[in-house]
Amino acid sequence: VERGLSRAADDVSRSRSVSKERTRAQVLNDMGKVRAQQGKLEDAAASFLEAAALEPSFLEANVNAAYALHQLGRVADAVPLYESALRLDSRNVTALFNLALARCTLGRCELATQELAVLDVVDPRAATELRRQLKEYFGK
Repeated sequence: VERGLSRAADDVSRSRSVSKERTRAQVLNDMGKVRAQQGKLEDAAASFLEAAALEPSFLEANVNAAYALHQLGRVADAVPLYESALRLDSRNVTALFNLALARCTLGRCELATQELAVLDVVDPRAATELRRQLKEYFGK
């Protein structure tokens, strides 16, 4: 019996350590955050993009990659990543907000009404702020 309990304890211990292991995509996403904080936005974008490619269902990596590209002025490259994030979570406020801004930056403000309509329901404060920014930056 004692030997069985010992083996069971070992199995539990191993399963706990396995569940705490981070995926490569999670590690890359974390590295991207550090690089972004260090002001290395190109390197951060590369880490986020790799994380999103490794694990396409990783919402945070998609949002982070899109935002980094957006900040680098690669707005057209950011849009599909924001859209991917919204396919994963259609109510993601960050992706909705920034996709609307990206669409306007690309001269497609009429498409931003979709994101604005969802934000009105999901986060009215964010919708109000988005309207303010659209008016300030794009006169819309």
